[in-house]
Amino acid sequence: STDKLNSLIDLQQNQYGTTGKGLYEELIKQTNTQLKYLKEEKAALQSQMSQALNNGIKVSSDEWKDMQSAISDIDSEIINCTSSLEEFQNSINQLEWDTFDSFMDRVNDISDELSNLSNLFEEETLIDDKAGWTTEGIAALGLYAQGMENAAFKSAECAKELEKLDAEYQKGTYTLSEYLERQKDLKDSQYEAIDNYNSEKEAIAELYRERIDKQIEAIEEKTEAYRELVDKQKEYLDNLLKEKETKDRLNDAKTSVEKVQAQIDAMSGDTSDAGIAKRLQFEEELSEKRKELDDLNYENTINSRIEALDKSVEALEENNQKEIDKLEELKEDTEAIVEEVLNFVLSHTKEVLEGITTVADKYSIQVSDSITTPWLNGENSLNHYDDTLSVKTSAFID
Repeated sequence: STDKLNSLIDLQQNQYGTTGKGLYEELIKQTNTQLKYLKEEKAALQSQMSQALNNGIKVSSDEWKDMQSAISDIDSEIINCTSSLEEFQNSINQLEWDTFDSFMDRVNDISDELSNLSNLFEEETLIDDKAGWTTEGIAALGLYAQGMENAAFKSAECAKELEKLDAEYQKGTYTLSEYLERQKDLKDSQYEAIDNYNSEKEAIAELYRERIDKQIEAIEEKTEAYRELVDKQKEYLDNLLKEKETKDRLNDAKTSVEKVQAQIDAMSGDTSDAGIAKRLQFEEELSEKRKELDDLNYENTINSRIEALDKSVEALEENNQKEIDKLEELKEDTEAIVEEVLNFVLSHTKEVLEGITTVADKYSIQVSDSITTPWLNGENSLNHYDDTLSVKTSAFID
C-alpha cells in the first residue's frame, strides 16, 4: 500500500539520509491505478446522475444532493491523487538532482584539494640551475594536468545533465520555472568548470615559460662564456705575434752588428776573391728570403687560427639564436606548451607521485587516493589521462 511505501521511505531517509528512486516510482504506479479507478467511478456516478435526471429526479433534491456529494468526494480524492503524483515526481526530480549535486560536490572537493596542494609547490624549487625540471616541478605539472582533467570532467558531466534536463522538460517532467532554475544552476557550474580548466592550463603555460626563460638565460650565458674563451685565445695568439715581432727585431739588430763586425774583420785581412764575395752575398739574400717566408707562414697560421675562432663564435651564436627564437616562439603557443607538458608528465608518472608524496610528507598531509592513484601504476594505467587528458573515464570519482 502507499502508506507502507511512505513508511519505508521515511525509514530509509532517517537511516541513510536518502532513499531509492524505485519506491517513488512504485508510489506513482499505485497512485495512477487509484486515479484511474477514481475517474472510472466518477464517470459511473455522473452517468447515474444523468439517468436519474432523465427519470425525473429534481435538482437540489436529497437524492440529487447525495449523488453530487459523492461526485464531489471523488473529485477531492482525484485532486489529492494528482497532487500526490506531482509530489512524488518532484521527489524523484529532487532525488536525482541531489544525487548529481552530491556527485559534483565530490568533484569540487577534489578540485579544491588539487588547488590547495598545488599552492604548496609554490614554495618549492621547481626548476634547477640548469633549467631542468626538479621532481617537485614535474609533480606540480602533474597536479595542474589533473586540475585540467577534473575541470573538463565536471564540464562534460554538466553538459550531459543539461541534455537530460532538456529531454525531461520536453516530456513535461518539469515546470518552466523548475526547468529554468535548474538550467541556470547547471550552466553556472559548467562555466565555473571552464574557467578552472583555462586557469589550470595557463598555470602550466606560465610555469613552462618560466623554464623557457631560464633556458634562454643559460644559452646566453653559454654563448658569452664561449665568446670570452675565444677572446682569450685570440689575445694569446696576438701576443705570440707580438713576441715573434720583438724577437725578430732583436735578431735583426744582432745580425746587423755581426755583419758590420764581419766587414771590419774582413777588411783587416787579405782581400777576398770576387767569386767568394758574390757567393756570400747570395747566401745572405737567400737567408733573408727564407726568414721572410717563415715569418709570413707563421703570421698566416696565427691569422688562420684567429679567423677560425671568429667563425666558431659566429656559428655558435647563430645556432644558439635559432634555439632561442624557437623557445621564444613556443612561449607564445599555449596549446603547444600544454600538449608537450601532458606528454611529458605521462612519461614521468613515477616522478609526479614522488614529488606529491615528498611535499605531502613535508606538511604531514594525507592526499586523497583520487589524486595519487592515477600515478601509481605508470603510463599504461593512465588511459583516462591520454588524448590530452580525456574525460571519457575519470580517476577522480571513486
